[in-house]
Amino acid sequence: METIKLVHVQSGQNIWDIAQQEYKSPEGVILILQANPGLSVTDELAPGRVLNIWTEKAIQTLTEIISVQPLGSQLHSILQAWALLIVNNNTIITPPPASSDAIIIPRLKLESGLFQASVEGMPRRDVMKTWWESSNLRFLDYNPEVWLFKRKNYSRRKLISETLGNEIFGTGFSIPEQWECSEGVTVGGSMRFIEASAGSYGTRTNTILIRYRYYEVAFEISEFVSGSIVMSFGNFVDEPRSGNGIFRVRVKATNFDPQFTFTCGKGTSLQITMVSVKQYIRYFDKTLKKRWSHEPHLNGSKYPGSNFYTGETSSEVAELAETGRHTEFELTALLPRQKMIVPINQYEYYHAHSISQGRRVMLSDETDLTDLTNLKCSGKQNLSTSFKLAIVIDNPDTASPVKKIIGDLSDEFWIRTNQSVAHLAPYTINSIMFRYRYNAVISKWTTY
Repeated sequence: METIKLVHVQSGQNIWDIAQQEYKSPEGVILILQANPGLSVTDELAPGRVLNIWTEKAIQTLTEIISVQPLGSQLHSILQAWALLIVNNNTIITPPPASSDAIIIPRLKLESGLFQASVEGMPRRDVMKTWWESSNLRFLDYNPEVWLFKRKNYSRRKLISETLGNEIFGTGFSIPEQWECSEGVTVGGSMRFIEASAGSYGTRTNTILIRYRYYEVAFEISEFVSGSIVMSFGNFVDEPRSGNGIFRVRVKATNFDPQFTFTCGKGTSLQITMVSVKQYIRYFDKTLKKRWSHEPHLNGSKYPGSNFYTGETSSEVAELAETGRHTEFELTALLPRQKMIVPINQYEYYHAHSISQGRRVMLSDETDLTDLTNLKCSGKQNLSTSFKLAIVIDNPDTASPVKKIIGDLSDEFWIRTNQSVAHLAPYTINSIMFRYRYNAVISKWTTY
């Protein structure tokens, strides 16, 4: 039985198009990623590229042998590992029997749009509900909790190419006024060291060299008699050069206003006939990524003395920085499909400047909104921030230094506020609401 087939990418297609074409669902992207290790959802697919596609018969066989979530949702981790073996060998192999002691942490599902009763003069808010589905309940024996993970955007740059730019020292040694020289060093068409004492130097003046840029430095020594010469470029110091030849060095300017200097050793007699400095022009591919980090609950008060499960909350509000936020909650949904409200306090992520107090304060239902200005969400001006949830259990291996095991992250949701125009009076916040983006585990603009 054929377990995989080869699909040739057509012009203009991306991984989402292939998923719709082969599996009639965007969630098929998960299957494509598993069948093609190294492929990312943000990769541009060149026309003619060949992709491995699991056949429907193979997937049905897998799901019959191993009890997993239905096709179209994330595959169980055991299934993923076994399916990779199928792709590598193009054959069906018998998976090892599932252990009765297996502990499977289910992935949380979300539900939003559950509005709380509106209070006069207060922002309208809603709540986030969560639940899970699994026939394996062993994880409930290990102190399950619901942990909150917050999105942090960052960018990475990948060097694509680099070329040498124009000559910076175009005049070389032809203009003596461009060089500052000590006794025993002269400039006029070349730089000469004549029985120069140790530490004698020639420094280039009035040249703009930029910090953190890469440069290629080249110079030629001729008529060498004795001694040695050392080239320095800002904080970079080259090795001593003794003898005739052309020397090339790649350097990086690591200090402000880097100087370019030749310094000689004791009794140096030689001539530097050529000097060249060119900047490397570097081209990067900048990729925006996001990662999910867990902020320790109440500054890690649950794990005193731990160096991993504790930390400090960063906030412009002094009280919040001192106490921390609530980010770990008891799992009260102890049965499949039983729903629980996640007690996230939206106000812990919003703060504003209090005119009367002259400092930033947290919001609450009792806050006088007419006293506020410059509202921020978790330190940002765009007034929203994103989260995911996960079930976390105690590590069954009590001897392990890793005390907690984190399950798969949920879909993405975020809090967002709707406020009145800032220059209008009175200043009002109309709502602080949760928003849930279905299946944001797969994001077109993010590489995982």
